[in-house]
This record gives sequence, C-alpha cells and structure tokens, in this order.
Amino acid sequence: MNLTTLVHYFLLLAASSVADGQQHGVPSLSRKERAAALRDEHFGIPTKKSSPPLSHPLQSRDLKPSSPGVSYHWAGAVVPPPSGENITSVTSTMTLPELTAPDDVREGPGGEYFLYVWVGIDGLESVDPGDCNSLWQTGFAGQIKNGVTTWWGWVCYLWDENEDAVFDTYILDASSGDTVNMTVQALNSSEGVFWLDNLSTGNSTSYPVTGGGLCMQQAEWIVEDPWAGGTEAIAYMLVWPDFGTMTFDNAVAYTDKGTSVTPTGTGSTQYVVESYYDNNITQNSVSVTDSSVSVTWLESGPGTKLGASSDA
Repeated sequence: MNLTTLVHYFLLLAASSVADGQQHGVPSLSRKERAAALRDEHFGIPTKKSSPPLSHPLQSRDLKPSSPGVSYHWAGAVVPPPSGENITSVTSTMTLPELTAPDDVREGPGGEYFLYVWVGIDGLESVDPGDCNSLWQTGFAGQIKNGVTTWWGWVCYLWDENEDAVFDTYILDASSGDTVNMTVQALNSSEGVFWLDNLSTGNSTSYPVTGGGLCMQQAEWIVEDPWAGGTEAIAYMLVWPDFGTMTFDNAVAYTDKGTSVTPTGTGSTQYVVESYYDNNITQNSVSVTDSSVSVTWLESGPGTKLGASSDA
C-alpha cells in the first residue's frame, strides 16, 4: 500500500463512524427519491413537471446497434485494466470552459443547457446484461442559463441501476477558467474516496463511500449529455451547450497491481454522442493521447423524449 493509498485509507476509517448510507449528512435515497429531493433543492429544470438531470450508466440500450463507440449520452474514453487486474483509481485535471448556447435552432428547454464532466469506475454494461451497472463517478456540472455559465462539483454512486443511489451536488465551487482535479479511488469493491480539487482557488473536498460492489473493470473520462426524468414516466435528453474542446489532462488510472492504464491502453474505446432520434447528428468528436482525452463539441441534438423512464 503506497503512501497516498494509506492516507486515503485512514481518512476512510475516520469517516466510518458515519452511519451506512450517510455521507456529508446526505441519506442513501432511491433514485426516485433522489430526483424529487434534487428538484426541490437546486437544479434549474426544463419544465415544472420534470425531474433534475441524471447521470446514468451506459447500458446496451444506450448504444447504437452495430456501431461501436456511438452512444446516446456518453462522450469520451473508456479503458479496461489488463487481464486479471482491477481498476483502483482514475484521475484527471481539466480547465473548465465558458459555455455558450449553440448557434443553431437547438434551444434548450427553458433556455437552459446542461452537461456533466466526470471521471469514474465501471457503469458500462459488459457482455452479460447486468454486469458492471454499479458506477462511481465524480466531477463537475456545467449549466448555462440566460447567457451565464455556472459550474459546481458533484459525486454520484450507485450499486445497481435498479437499487439505491446517492447523488450529492454543490460540494465544491468552481467557475469558468478554473483548473480542477477529479479523482475516484476504490480501496476495494465496496470502499473508496472521491476527491475534487479546485487548483485555482486552493479549495478541495473528499467524499468517503461505503457499500455496494464494483466490478472495477472500467476507467472512464466522460463528458455527458444527461437526461431528466419527468413525472409522467418520460425521460428527456437535455440540450448540451457549445463547450468548445474540453480536455482531460493528466488522465491516468491505476490497478491493484500498480499498473498504469492510459486513455490509449489496450481495449480503449472512444465514444461519441449521436442524437437519440436523429442519427444524422453526431454531437462531438474525441481524440486521445497517452495522457489526455479531448472531447470537442460539434453540434447539439434536440431535447428529445426517450419514452418510459426507469426511474418512475
């Protein structure tokens, strides 16, 4: 166990007095309860009847058939560990951009545009349905409304898509132009710590996690076009803003064997987002190096209705 892992481990032990499911005073909620709480707390929402934007695992239904690397809401890179090893940490730094409304007819609901940028472990459904639906992720939410860009730090972890999840936001302030660091560290499949650092302001926060079980088989650097679940069991893809190019710098993951896993590692897949209903709209491009993942905005798809929401 290296020094960094040891420090994180003792921080986790210090947090163990907190009751299961209680981190930073936030209870473990069902996804439906979480959505209701967030709607009332702080999110700008597309309509008066809608739930807040939700980050979501990438399942088989979210992938374009016969088109590897095309999804409906994840853009970025996903890399597995070497055979027989487990991902134990993933990290990156990024300078948060100023967001602008797209220069086309894609108007966001309520004049709002929204995205998530995060690093994570697991959440990509593997060959056998149901595998690796657990997802640990931390990063920043970006919103533009009335021409004003707002950024804030958040964490999300869920053990299974149909079970409890915790989604905690506004845990770290940030602004356009700030350089931030995002880290997810798994001490094992059910204990870990999330870290967010605003390197421009010097502020940081850590967030201990206990419970559930990861597969520890994917590292991710993702810009996400989230969706919002409505009260009528309907999910809507939100319209993401023009973000220029967002680059995950110093992007690296590590395994339980101490192996470094880079964005260009064996088995790496780069994902682009296509509009759910209009497959002619490719919304971004992706490029990777041994230490970076760059996601470039190309176009924003419409805010589309997806059908029955699994959160209803």
